Amino acid sequence: MAVQIQTAVTPIDSRIVENACQHLRTVSQFLLEEKECQPSDSKGVLVVVEALLDLDQERQRLHDALEAETIKASVLRHKLLNVPLETEKEIQGAVNEAEKQI
Repeated sequence: MAVQIQTAVTPIDSRIVENACQHLRTVSQFLLEEKECQPSDSKGVLVVVEALLDLDQERQRLHDALEAETIKASVLRHKLLNVPLETEKEIQGAVNEAEKQI
């Protein structure tokens, strides 16, 4: 019988990352207090915490960049849909003016 692992995609935000980091700091402190653990074990957990925080900053930077690009694309899409109509109106206006002069 195969075991299926279901994962739900949860939008990540800085609160989730900070919460995870706080739990990892607690684990790090616990490792420091344990007699069988080496200080390097605790430091390793703190390295993971720093990496998570760095990744979260990069995620936020990329999110902001994506948002800016999405807005730019929307403006360009709007122009793409409307410029042909505006051009057609200008041409029709020029044709009407030319017909009046004939």
